[in-house]
Amino acid sequence: MYCGRCGNEIPDNAAFCPKCGNAVSGGSGGQKSGVPAEQKVPGKKNPAPVFVKAGAAVVVIAVIFLIGFPMLFGRSEEKVVKQYIEAVLTADGEKLYKLFPKVRQEAFVKQFSQEMGIDDEEGVIDYFSDDLDRQLEAFTSRYGSDWTYTFKIVEEMDFTEEEINARKDTYRKRGVRNLKIDAMKRVTVEVYVRSKDKSQEDTVKRVVDIAKIGRSWYFVGL
Repeated sequence: MYCGRCGNEIPDNAAFCPKCGNAVSGGSGGQKSGVPAEQKVPGKKNPAPVFVKAGAAVVVIAVIFLIGFPMLFGRSEEKVVKQYIEAVLTADGEKLYKLFPKVRQEAFVKQFSQEMGIDDEEGVIDYFSDDLDRQLEAFTSRYGSDWTYTFKIVEEMDFTEEEINARKDTYRKRGVRNLKIDAMKRVTVEVYVRSKDKSQEDTVKRVVDIAKIGRSWYFVGL
């Protein structure tokens, strides 16, 4: 039989466990078969409860999903258009800059260095922000300092292969090399702008050229 305290195997007629000294009262305190449910089997590890294993599996799956989802599916057409509109209407030069493909960003730095003496990424972003600020002043003068906007995509036009190749040639002339475009679209967006007191409201159209490179869509205007 086994000791009810430590699980040690003891003779059937023993009064005390030789390992821990627990009184077994002639075998009544021990168990003749099996191992006590709450005791550890010497030399073996108790298996983890099923709910613990299931919880750990859920955590692992969640982490893989959160990390892998953006890499697997990339940035959608709708998202790049939304981020472009947000960047323009909040004068966020950095957000606009990051919507371009990496090779276009590098070409901007080279171009600005040659033409304007701006030789780093931060300087290009500052230039973008200043230009967007000037555009935003027109909105502020018409709608006041506190205005709101909403937007919707009203039209999408796919570029033909010939049109894509022509655009690639234009980019090459601007120093953009090895730009691998899988698809291109021209998206027309209607932006509804309204002043806080509702005295001024307009619908403004924006045309946005976007390109699919790999798994993500990018802004490719300018």
